[in-house]
Amino acid sequence: MTEQERKPPVKIRITKLQEAQLAEVAAIDAEVGEIYAEIGVGPELFTPRNDIDLGRMTRDHDILVAEGDDHVAGFLIWADQAPGVAFINSLHVDPDHQRLGVGTRLLRELGERATAHGIGLCTVAIWEGAAWAMSFLAVRGFQPYEAGSQMPSKLLAWLEANEDSPHLGPRRQLWWAETDGLGTIPGLPRPDSVR
Repeated sequence: MTEQERKPPVKIRITKLQEAQLAEVAAIDAEVGEIYAEIGVGPELFTPRNDIDLGRMTRDHDILVAEGDDHVAGFLIWADQAPGVAFINSLHVDPDHQRLGVGTRLLRELGERATAHGIGLCTVAIWEGAAWAMSFLAVRGFQPYEAGSQMPSKLLAWLEANEDSPHLGPRRQLWWAETDGLGTIPGLPRPDSVR
């Protein structure tokens, strides 16, 4: 499908992961794994999850699924981690649905849910070389963690508690944002003003 043939979905619906969506979510994870391989992130660092792996993750993660016109277009896996930080494990969008608002809508939903539960910060670890992901996040209010710079105390406490996490291992860069208004693009209306 060429860039000109792609059209944004008429409707993007966000749900929690449902059993009927597992195969499509796993297929997107596999496609993203191929993209990661192109930047040198091999299977020893990222192994796509199958439907069983994804089902198990729901024990300690929330999995939000974006459906664009009744087809799974992307998903976001996150967990509430002490001391009240929303950690994004994965934010993956089907390549045919990228740059059509799906990832932004998933971030907005996470921001609304996290803020409603009193979670004020969100973190995500990005693979080095994933310039598209860094650009996407920067436009939506995220900033890279820089050791020694002024950071919220809650973020520093979270980092200390998670310093041995494989998600913060080699070839990863930590990005963070406040959850209120998460996914908002400067100059565009806030998500709560367009509902």
